[in-house]
Amino acid sequence: SSTYPLDIWVARRIARSAGAKLVFEVHDLWPLSPIELSGMSRWHPFALLCQAAENTAYRDADVVVSMLPKVQGHMAAHGLDLAKLHIVPNGITLDEWQGDPPPLRDDVAQALAAARGQGEGGRTVVGYAGSMGLPNALDTLLDAAALLRHEPLQILLVGSGHEQARLAQRVIDEDLQRVQFLPPIPKAQVPSFLAGVDIAYIGWQRVPIYRFGIAPNKLMDYMMARCPVLHAVEAGNDPVAEAGAGLTVVPESPSAVAEGLRRLAATPAAERRAMGERGRAFVLANHTYPVLAQRFIEAVSWATRSVPKTTSLVPWRSATRAAPQVISTALCAPRCGRVCRNASAPCCAASQRAASPTSAACASPKWAAARVATCWSWWRCLKSWRHDAPRPAAADPVVRPGAGGGAGALSVGQQ
Repeated sequence: SSTYPLDIWVARRIARSAGAKLVFEVHDLWPLSPIELSGMSRWHPFALLCQAAENTAYRDADVVVSMLPKVQGHMAAHGLDLAKLHIVPNGITLDEWQGDPPPLRDDVAQALAAARGQGEGGRTVVGYAGSMGLPNALDTLLDAAALLRHEPLQILLVGSGHEQARLAQRVIDEDLQRVQFLPPIPKAQVPSFLAGVDIAYIGWQRVPIYRFGIAPNKLMDYMMARCPVLHAVEAGNDPVAEAGAGLTVVPESPSAVAEGLRRLAATPAAERRAMGERGRAFVLANHTYPVLAQRFIEAVSWATRSVPKTTSLVPWRSATRAAPQVISTALCAPRCGRVCRNASAPCCAASQRAASPTSAACASPKWAAARVATCWSWWRCLKSWRHDAPRPAAADPVVRPGAGGGAGALSVGQQ
């Protein structure tokens, strides 16, 4: 499991050495992410290296697990057999949502109380909890707040990030009195914060890479907290729309975000509560770790049921489980002095007739260990013969022991 695929070569070597299955989990698409998000050239040496690693992973992994739900076309274009693909998205830990959450830090609790305001109905509180970077598109929310400066709405943003200072300065410079930034709170206090807001906001940039889908942890928290969500996104999937847990608008559009907030604020409280309940039910059914762990187990189990690959001779513990006819072919090969591509070739056929007692013994599982020990010894002899013997004629090709490619090759099925 990795964010970028450069460790695939090490993982593949370990898997082959151990006779194990190779499961590759994709968090983000590399090198496509830096190419589309930061403008890196696809001919940059790092991008070329990542592309080679990605192609290798899709080709050689027994199972590929992706958090992104719409990656089938991209992965198939880079060599993946889609039968190996399993989708396991992000999720939440149920322990964080059981029992009473810890109380909020005093400054945050006071800000929530002040945001609610006084008088009949008070104000509608819009909350944001999470990172504050360019991908979170918080400038759009501030632009929408400028359009809503006379509406009974209050926006509270809790978190940190490299854009937080600039955004906070914007609030001061533009006199956005209905917007307040608060320092980050511990993860355990997030449910308490979200319980105090009426609408939760999450926004995205409009970038092509989201066509493969999104799986944000922040959104799972919003939905578990039963918050109706305003989702500003254009992506391959939309959990808010799937669950009926709020309203989705186009991204990077202040007017669309402003109108979405107006609509949700005008929605009756009972209907907003119903949206929140649908969102929580959606997460519990699809995004809790017990559910996702079962999907992951099923994906790995699929690998053990798939057709085994052929590889060079593996240690005898695995070889004892190999098909008897494969080992019988290996046993017959040294009798005629060479290894053949085709077990039905005259040399192998003759040696099998000459070795009929041995071949019969090979067919019995009782002698599996003896077969493998003999096969291993003859393989070492063949290895020595391969270096000493003259090169064969072109019409009588030789397959080196362990090279695979034919029934007469000295190899066994990977277990």
